[in-house]
Amino acid sequence: MLGTVNVYNIFYGIWPSSSQQCPTFEISTYYPHFHKQIVDDFISRISDSDYWNIEKAYHDGSNRNITGPVVKKDSIVNSFSKGSRLTENNMTQIIEDAFASGMAQDENGIYFILTSEDVTVSGFCNTNKLIKYSFVGVPEKCMSNCSLLNQESSPNGNPPVDAMISVIAHELVEAVSDPLGDAWFDKQGEENADKCVFEYGKTFKGANGSLYNIELGDRKYLIQQNWNPVTQSCAMTA
Repeated sequence: MLGTVNVYNIFYGIWPSSSQQCPTFEISTYYPHFHKQIVDDFISRISDSDYWNIEKAYHDGSNRNITGPVVKKDSIVNSFSKGSRLTENNMTQIIEDAFASGMAQDENGIYFILTSEDVTVSGFCNTNKLIKYSFVGVPEKCMSNCSLLNQESSPNGNPPVDAMISVIAHELVEAVSDPLGDAWFDKQGEENADKCVFEYGKTFKGANGSLYNIELGDRKYLIQQNWNPVTQSCAMTA
């Protein structure tokens, strides 16, 4: 994807409005407005980081490099319009409903469907070539699937949503370097972020004992590394 990358977040499920931070790990006692801000802040700031410079090393067949920036556009809440058990067809319907309610249909947009912990998804395989989107769920019931670290505490005081951020980073860089499935991937069919799953590089310990490897504004995050096509290695900076 060349030029500005616009990101649209669709928070699906239970995401009530509250500005308080939950002091415990139980997802049922969290205040998800704080969850949403963790996600929105990451999207808003990622292209100002050294991490994004790795993505800028990728180019198309005419040697035009990825530049960004990544811009956070609309964020909306969808309270179970398709129920709590979703399929691939439901994903496209959710996005189409967002378009109908006023969200822009953007050729240079990436649409994230971010589901709360009580939503299940089956048969998901993003094959839509016209709308670039990704599903990421709150991993409260399966934390190890998203993060090997920070399962008891996390940089932003919310282990499940902090774990989501690494998956969002993964999906974002892949969508930009291989938006239609015919751009950058290796001989094994792996895209750039696939090659660095659960690779974090050098980490630092925060005040609450959790680990982080990137600072964006006043927030810290732990995200997986990205594949640097120049050095042919996983890295956090270019």
